[in-house]
Amino acid sequence: MAHYWVAKRYAKGLMDFLESSPEKEDIVMKEIKQLGELLREKEDLRNFFNSPVLEHRKMTAIMNEVFKDFTEETRNFLSLIIKQGRSRAIESIASEVMKLYRKKHKIEKATITSAYPLDDNQINAIIEKAKAGLPMGTTVEVTNRVNPDLIGGFVLRLADTQVDASLKTKLENIKKEFETKQHFIPKI
Repeated sequence: MAHYWVAKRYAKGLMDFLESSPEKEDIVMKEIKQLGELLREKEDLRNFFNSPVLEHRKMTAIMNEVFKDFTEETRNFLSLIIKQGRSRAIESIASEVMKLYRKKHKIEKATITSAYPLDDNQINAIIEKAKAGLPMGTTVEVTNRVNPDLIGGFVLRLADTQVDASLKTKLENIKKEFETKQHFIPKI
């Protein structure tokens, strides 16, 4: 819970700073997104930022070397977080920064889970239908996940909505219907 408020404050601070440098906003956001993905994937990186042993100068020097390809703005932001003893919250901060950025630019995250990988035309057709319920000018950032257990169809998660058009769910619903109807007499 403590990371939540810390993340909100630092994320708002970065977004306020980027208001004065709109030309750098997209670059910094790509770096913050990359940082968040790395933190979710790499346990070693999480352990580095969570280390109670490293003092902030050493941690900042290592961070600057590891992320030397990042812009000065991003590295300064990370240095500030480390210097103020909040390095344990970096993953939460990155996540909150991305939430604020998406909100500002009307970007919604969508996940389409399907039994097999979908091509761009299929994804676009699904998203176009789903965008009807979103405010005008909203952009959708799509992730396609594969789950062979669905058999066919898809499950779409967009904003606060989930549309389950999977064959697995349809079959389960039919099964439940047969189980609850006692007057059903199977013909053998």
